Amino acid sequence: MQSWPSKARIIAIGFAAAAGIAYPFAVYFYRDRLPAVAFVAAALLLLGLQLSVLRSSMARLWRVPLLISAILTVAIAFLDQNVAREAYPVVRSLAASAIFCWTLVSPPSLVERFARITQSDLPEAAVRYCRTVTIIWAVWLAANAAIATALVARGDLKSWAIWTGILSYVISGLIFAGEFGYRFLFLKSAKRP
Repeated sequence: MQSWPSKARIIAIGFAAAAGIAYPFAVYFYRDRLPAVAFVAAALLLLGLQLSVLRSSMARLWRVPLLISAILTVAIAFLDQNVAREAYPVVRSLAASAIFCWTLVSPPSLVERFARITQSDLPEAAVRYCRTVTIIWAVWLAANAAIATALVARGDLKSWAIWTGILSYVISGLIFAGEFGYRFLFLKSAKRP
């Protein structure tokens, strides 16, 4: 299989990320104008696009969870297309949580893999720290999926769109920024005599 040129891959990754963020709002605002199956098809296209840009060995970790996400989306669509329309953020969050969990039982942890991109020789304390951060992300992503699922079950489409399109990204950003700040401010200062 021929790989995408790097510029096209970056554009595809950016488009997939933006479309994933916009997806809940598209569902909310266009649910009465488009059939549920159109959103299911869009979700499957997004998952397919994400699969098509995975090239690095670390990115390949996503292949099986994304394939399972697509299969789950199709299975849910056979049961209830309206629920399937709202399943995309749930299955994506579960896929991400599964990847973080998988790397906990098949080390190195995902955060350690990222850390080793810039620093190949991590001390044991850093490896433990990376494992802890991986656990935090796995738990957060599973909780995010549970909250989105509860909103789908309640039939509260507006709250679902706000949660999956805004709040979950804000919380993810705060976790990322908090961890980065903690690592930068506290762990760096702990190394000083």
